[in-house]
Amino acid sequence: MNPDFDQIKRTTDIIRVVESYGVKLKRTGRNYVGRCCFHDDKNPSLIVTPDKGLFHCPGCGAAGNVIQFVARKEGISDREAALKLVSTGESPRDQKLDVAEHAAYTAMLNMILNLDEVITKE
Repeated sequence: MNPDFDQIKRTTDIIRVVESYGVKLKRTGRNYVGRCCFHDDKNPSLIVTPDKGLFHCPGCGAAGNVIQFVARKEGISDREAALKLVSTGESPRDQKLDVAEHAAYTAMLNMILNLDEVITKE
């Protein structure tokens, strides 16, 4: 399964995802700021721009879209991060499934990720 990166970036709430990693964001105009979770940040330097779906930290140079945020935070590939966003329901593409469908879909994604790991190791 190949995730639709563009759709995930367009439809996933980057604010909600960043906050789900424990970053407290405060609105400042069009942007949100908070302490960067990628380095020891004493003053808020992480800037999240929801209109563009991007984040940037001038302190450590971390920057990118919602998929890249999850990939960097989790230490996984962009593909794995995209699948994680879909499987956790962060991407609206998955939100129309009922509980049983969501469980089956998540199990399928986990099998794909496990298979990908096996293939990569060989």
